[in-house]
Amino acid sequence: NKWSGQVTEPFDGIAFLGKNPGDYDNVFIITGDSGMGMTNMTLGAMINTDLITGKENPYAKLHSPSRQTLAHDLKETVVEMLKTQAQYKDWLKGSEVKDIEDLKPGCGAIINQGLSKVAVYKDENGNVIARSAVCPHLKAILN
Repeated sequence: NKWSGQVTEPFDGIAFLGKNPGDYDNVFIITGDSGMGMTNMTLGAMINTDLITGKENPYAKLHSPSRQTLAHDLKETVVEMLKTQAQYKDWLKGSEVKDIEDLKPGCGAIINQGLSKVAVYKDENGNVIARSAVCPHLKAILN
């Protein structure tokens, strides 16, 4: 089993919890958690439940996905896209060490194996552990 997630950073650091703007009236979202998914999931469920049942919620306006502005979002979107694309430059890098034998005990490195990138670690006893260095979600190289 594999799981992956993406940390979304809203421009103001506050999660988007509520009715999805520009969508059907029955589409509600919980996103932009900035790595705080467990906390925001609970608050988002409370806000969305209240919105669906027509009950006032004191946090709904603060977390409303409609609070964003196009001008700010466009700039932030472009910046985030550039950051995301920059991480793919690691595919072009050579190996950190030429061979696993060159790796000192207690150290790790990213090596090329054909067209693949592999994260390797050599423990203090000389045992080598190797795993894919490729993120299963966005296919960038993990560091």
